[in-house]
Amino acid sequence: MVEAEFVFPVASAAWSERHARGEVPGRWPYGLERLDRPDRPVRVTHLDAPSRGGRLAWRLSPRPARHDRLGLAWDEGTAHTMAVSRRYGRMHCGVIWATDQLERLDARSLAGVRRTLSAMRSVWVLSRGQLDAMDRLVDGGTPCAFVKFGVDEQFFSPAPYPDQPLLFSAGGDRDRDHESILTAFEQVVRARPHVRAVLQTKAVSSGRGVTIVPHLPHAELREMYRRASVVAIATRPNLHVSGMTVSLEAQATGRPAILTHTPGAEDYVDDGVTGFLTRPGSVDHLVERLIELVDDPARAAAMGRDARQRIEDDFTSRHLADRLAAAIGWT
Repeated sequence: MVEAEFVFPVASAAWSERHARGEVPGRWPYGLERLDRPDRPVRVTHLDAPSRGGRLAWRLSPRPARHDRLGLAWDEGTAHTMAVSRRYGRMHCGVIWATDQLERLDARSLAGVRRTLSAMRSVWVLSRGQLDAMDRLVDGGTPCAFVKFGVDEQFFSPAPYPDQPLLFSAGGDRDRDHESILTAFEQVVRARPHVRAVLQTKAVSSGRGVTIVPHLPHAELREMYRRASVVAIATRPNLHVSGMTVSLEAQATGRPAILTHTPGAEDYVDDGVTGFLTRPGSVDHLVERLIELVDDPARAAAMGRDARQRIEDDFTSRHLADRLAAAIGWT
């Protein structure tokens, strides 16, 4: 039986212990322990960032190990660490950031990304919007599959729809549009004084009528989803669907999600059914949709119920693991 390992950075080494204490979803990040089955065992391992010498040796001779051990990595950065370690004869990985950086990378950095991806047997992306960029990135050399994301529907369990309207937004990746979401929340609170708004971000320090929270651990984040009546995410143009995790977690708790309509976002929010997709950069459109749900809590609650059902039907961590298994040829 082939030995298989899912590789994570050392920084996530305590994840399983935190899960046992009820602090984070999934025994492994992203619930990927569901790939581990009696007939197909997978274990988790954590690797340090490669040394300068290791990176140089890989650049000069980018060859995998001469054995059958299989390595998996969630993103291209960890995939580089995995490849340089030369522990694995076969490797597969996800790609998140490189598709948005394709036009901005200098020649040396682009060559490094391509060197890492060319060592993979296959790669996957979480957004259909990345597929064209991946074609250019790997130039037909490495098979690429679109895999829909999923979340831990047990950790992010549903809660009754709240009586008090509360707008909530969370997340801090590089493509979040914090200014637009803050401006939209301020406008809604001004137009509907009974509405409260909370924004979790380190990018801004204050807002008129909006509570700013720099950080929320997973358990507290889950409680905010449950207290919220609407969860909204504004992003800048991107291909990897920034905000997909927050939108799915919110929907898992039974809340409608509002997400900027970047390429691929339609896979994660069913516009008009489980939430709304809004035009990139349009604060007015975002405000319109927020007020629409604030003014019609019955509709918002119904959307939340539909959202929870959609998560259970197609967007759990188990669905994600099954789709990853198919993408790497395990089915």
